[in-house]
Amino acid sequence: DDASSSSSSSSRPSGSVAARSWNPLSVLAPPDISGDLLASVATLVLRGVLRSADDVRFVVDCSAGDLIQGRVDGVTLSGERWVSPLDLSCERIRCVVGAVEIDPIALVTKQRVELRTIPSGTMEVSFDADDFGNFLVHPQFETAVARSRREWGFDLTFRRDGVRLEDGAVVFFVTRGGGGGGATGGDQSESERESEFVGEERERGDVVKVRMRPVGRGVVECVVA
Repeated sequence: DDASSSSSSSSRPSGSVAARSWNPLSVLAPPDISGDLLASVATLVLRGVLRSADDVRFVVDCSAGDLIQGRVDGVTLSGERWVSPLDLSCERIRCVVGAVEIDPIALVTKQRVELRTIPSGTMEVSFDADDFGNFLVHPQFETAVARSRREWGFDLTFRRDGVRLEDGAVVFFVTRGGGGGGATGGDQSESERESEFVGEERERGDVVKVRMRPVGRGVVECVVA
């Protein structure tokens, strides 16, 4: 009897401690939607900037206390079929960044996400042939090429015409000494567009065919013909 009484008395405190460690009312607490709030604002802003997009999705890691102080632990941005106002486009995009500080006042009063610090992270962008062609004639890329022309000592124009994806590589054309951008060739086949394009451009300058293939992180192999 003494043994059973001792066993029973020793088990009761253990049960009471376990009960106090979990508060059943905690399940009634509202979820922290701070990250969802910031994600909604960021999505609204970005959709307003893009000319078109099939999907824009933000996932924001932050708590209410951190958001009030302008701290965000991390952000993941993903989307499909984006087109910018200047025709820069992509099939898919995924960007993951770490901790960043934002202006919480601007978030509330301006419905804008203004950064106080520059975050670091990774980005993956997928292009189809038309997307890569748009990249080659984007104003910022053309500005970079214009600066390089002074170093090269000759005129070089990257072309949108005839861009295609082939066996894991992208094939495009560059004109030295003449030529400009241009739209793709409608319903023509790739070989017909390439033949017509090269024939016309050779009258105005030297056409160079470039085959570029990624061979490592940040490293590409280029074959010029």
